[in-house]
Amino acid sequence: IDPRDLGLELGLFGGEPGLENPAYRQRIENTWGMKAQNANYGVSDVLCNFAAVCRENYQLHFLGTGALLFQLIDPETGEDLPIEEGTVGEMVLTHLDKEAQPLVRYRTSDVLEILGVGPCSCGRTGLRFRVVGRADDMVHVKGINVFPNGIARVLESMVPEVTGEFQIVLDHPPPYAHLNITVESGAQKGAGDQDDLKKRIAMKLKEELNFKAVINLVPPGSIKRTEMGKAIRVVRTYSC
Repeated sequence: IDPRDLGLELGLFGGEPGLENPAYRQRIENTWGMKAQNANYGVSDVLCNFAAVCRENYQLHFLGTGALLFQLIDPETGEDLPIEEGTVGEMVLTHLDKEAQPLVRYRTSDVLEILGVGPCSCGRTGLRFRVVGRADDMVHVKGINVFPNGIARVLESMVPEVTGEFQIVLDHPPPYAHLNITVESGAQKGAGDQDDLKKRIAMKLKEELNFKAVINLVPPGSIKRTEMGKAIRVVRTYSC
């Protein structure tokens, strides 16, 4: 069965960061012949769903006004950051109307970028944002904050040469001058082809994310998945 023959027009997804990746989203749309939208962003400890994209643009609208106080902080210093376009920080949430066990200044570990605070063309007037990554997955490389989500976006744009699966392997404590990244190749390649692919991956990461990477290619399916089918993105092989 060709998925496009099912006649689906709209897919509403949530719970995973993949929809924030334009290349991954495009793969879904091309495969199923439907519009794919992130319709369910939330934090399980706070509120299951308080943000979604609209049809006018692919930006998450904050829908929790009145129920949640939305704040951003520097994930390292804890300093409050202004809610204005371009600000990047860790989201902090406070319950405003919950009577039993409300959370106050709850650090979510989600790092967001504010995309807009004025009216959207869809008519909504609240702030809009995108998820940059997890604060606990962030790695500093010579002053650059590197998030697995950013690496995923780069690798997804190179499918089918790679599967899109990867791991950052940290073999010593910080600081880091470069990152060792294990990447699943999309198909068996000769030594010359592998060397070329490794160079192109490293170059693309440098161009788009501004850090140096040392790439180790492995066959498809080599990176261990969890029971839920997810790969662990950051692996520390050294003793703390």
